[in-house]
Amino acid sequence: MALRLIFLLIVCVGCIGLVAAQDSVRRWQDSLKFSVGTVGTAASEDFLPFWLVANRYGTMKDRKNDVSTNIYIYNEHAIGKTDLQLSYTIDLFNNNHFNDFTLVEANVKVNYKGWQLRGGRYREVIGAVDPTLSSGSLGLSANALPIPKIGIAVTDYKNIPFTNGWLQFKGLFSHGWMGKDRYYESYLHEKAFFLRVGKGKLKLFGGAVHFGEWGGKRGNFSLDRSWTGFWDVLMVKEANDGSTPSWSNRRPNRAGDQRGTLEFGADLETNYGDWHFYNQMFFESGTGIDIRNIDRLAGLSLTFKDQQKKIKKVLAEFIYTKQMENYGKEWQSYYNNGIYKTGWEYRGMIIGTPIFLNRVRGSRFLPIQPYNWQQNEGVEGKINGNSNIVSNRIVGLHIGAEYQPFDRFYFKTLLTYNVHFMDRSAIKKMVNNRYRQFYSLQSVRYLLNNKWQLTGEVAWDTGQFYRNFGVGLGIKYTIF
Repeated sequence: MALRLIFLLIVCVGCIGLVAAQDSVRRWQDSLKFSVGTVGTAASEDFLPFWLVANRYGTMKDRKNDVSTNIYIYNEHAIGKTDLQLSYTIDLFNNNHFNDFTLVEANVKVNYKGWQLRGGRYREVIGAVDPTLSSGSLGLSANALPIPKIGIAVTDYKNIPFTNGWLQFKGLFSHGWMGKDRYYESYLHEKAFFLRVGKGKLKLFGGAVHFGEWGGKRGNFSLDRSWTGFWDVLMVKEANDGSTPSWSNRRPNRAGDQRGTLEFGADLETNYGDWHFYNQMFFESGTGIDIRNIDRLAGLSLTFKDQQKKIKKVLAEFIYTKQMENYGKEWQSYYNNGIYKTGWEYRGMIIGTPIFLNRVRGSRFLPIQPYNWQQNEGVEGKINGNSNIVSNRIVGLHIGAEYQPFDRFYFKTLLTYNVHFMDRSAIKKMVNNRYRQFYSLQSVRYLLNNKWQLTGEVAWDTGQFYRNFGVGLGIKYTIF
């Protein structure tokens, strides 16, 4: 139903775009982007090294060797002589030895002076993290396949009237469909709001991001999927959505499976480059919104202004999630939930930071198996709540760099070290309470000309979980 509604929206808005394009064929051709490409990957183990599969929007299959081919189409139209613009994207991948076709992006967006109405699958990272070098937002990262959504957004900061440019805002509001490939077929609610202060070289910002999985349905059983249920999730109300039996005298929790981030940071412009500092504080209950919460992702990046400089951008990030609101009445298990048993995962990949481990990825090197979400309760291998994300207590350091030592060559380096603390893990067969792991990636992109592009990647992982070496080779041809 969700995909049909989004497809109808794409068709309707696309027709408007085609009508608008009749009077501007040349402009339509100038804005069209059309490319095809393919990437081959291979690894020493039966799965890929971390950075060859993580933060790629689910486009790479985690197997020993594969070929991933894609077709990408993007276009935008100015509607008449107004400030109204329409754009659409199609990004289709074929992989898993030519057996799988995946629409990574299929969307339409209508923009008006910085306001955007959008629907479909679209690539998006929610949070103030660096967009190209970060290990991944604690909220919505680039790791999983995009979730089908409809929503409205202000993607770039806009001045608030009567503040003389000193105060700006941005944000988003979306409704999504999590699909059937999980314990509950369910909806997604997400919203974010950020404020920024300053009009000079130093700007301070802060905001909040909220996610809620709700309206779960499994077989003939359904949790609250009504407008009242949506309002309870929207307002983060304490309400019984059907998950608390009426005969029990227990106080109901907040409706749905909810989580979010509180964020603050600063942007500083200097003569040699732009500094960007960000801090995400993660929470999964009201208890987490507390000064005592020390779980966070913090990062600092520097983008150099000098185009002749060989180093383009550098980043350092620190992540800590050991506390899990233990100063409150109960510990949380980040990204897990007792009712919504799939947790913060979509199509087998974690939606937030990929450094956490779920059962799908963990089954490659740990004594566990992924859950079959369609199996019946009560059979052997029963699905237990709070057990799909198997490692979420970590301490880690991540650094990255983008640089161009030679003309037409663009390099990127990622180095990640983390420690997984397993003493509260859902896995009962672990030998140690902590496991150290290191991930690395070296990639190079070569622009042969304005049509052809070659890519090469080398990844190496080592540590107490596993050791693995992998390579990727790709070619891309831009038609328009």
